[in-house]
Amino acid sequence: MTRQLEYISTQLEQCRAATESRDEFIAYDARWHRDLNLQAIEAGCDLPAYMTYRQWLAQSN
Repeated sequence: MTRQLEYISTQLEQCRAATESRDEFIAYDARWHRDLNLQAIEAGCDLPAYMTYRQWLAQSN
């Protein structure tokens, strides 16, 4: 039982580490896109329409 708990604990910690870094990247990416969009608007550029996830799914099928 102890060996199983150690294994599960290790696996859980690896999942947490992977999720944490992915979540940090998603936050960075969102900030980057927001800043880019603001710069484009300030420069008078027209931005392409943004698709929601559902719109993207419908288009890709």
